[in-house]
This record gives sequence, C-alpha cells and structure tokens, in this order.
Amino acid sequence: MKKAIRIIKKSVLGLALALGAYSLGLAGVQGLAGINSPKISAQSQLEEQLLIERERLGMDKNIVINAHIGNKSFTTKTGSNQYELGLGDDANLSTLRHELYHIYDGHCDTGNLTSIKGRLHYLFLEEPQATIYQTTGLKP
Repeated sequence: MKKAIRIIKKSVLGLALALGAYSLGLAGVQGLAGINSPKISAQSQLEEQLLIERERLGMDKNIVINAHIGNKSFTTKTGSNQYELGLGDDANLSTLRHELYHIYDGHCDTGNLTSIKGRLHYLFLEEPQATIYQTTGLKP
C-alpha cells in the first residue's frame, strides 16, 4: 500500500511539473512574440489595426467587436455576433492577433471555461491555436 501511495505521489508531482513547464513554455512563446511587435498606444490605432487584421483573417463582416485598451487582454462574447476585445497596458499587434483569433475560431462561443474538461480544452487546444496564429500568422 505504501508503494502504491508513493507511485501516486510521484505521478501527481510529475504531472504538475509537466503542466507547469507547458504553461511556462506557452507564456514564453507569447511573450517573445510580443517583444518585437509594434505597440498600439491609441484607440484610433487599435481600430485601424483591427480592420486590417479582420481582413487578413477573413473574418465575417457581421461580427461586431467592441475593442479597447485597458488593464488586461481578453475576449468575451457579449451577444449574438457581438464581442468585447480588450488589450492590456502593453497593447501590441501580437496580442491583438492572439485575441482576435479566439473570436475568429469560435473559442468565445463555447462558454467552456466553467468545467474542468472545458478548461483543459482551452489550455491544450484553443490557447495554442491562438498562439500559433499570433506568432506565425498561420491559421492552425
């Protein structure tokens, strides 16, 4: 019994370390992408870049996006075909692309962050997809 408990403890620790390394790696790639990315410092600049990036993605023109610069970066669905996109204090083109991809690929439509399964789906599928687009411009 003690041996089984020891194995379980080691497995949980290994899983926690792997998840931590994965999360740090993902955050590191996002951070590196933002270092040389052009900064967005004004609302007018954000709106101009938003139009350019929407066109680049081929986003549906019926989707309404209320974009602003604030304290943190996020996207959320506010209604049918309506979204809010916020860019944090360090607003840049890389982060705009990342958040816009979440809207484009329907990541905000599922409301799946309320369950463990949904959070894992977000962490291992949706977030890497947005990061790939953010860093390469390629749609996964």
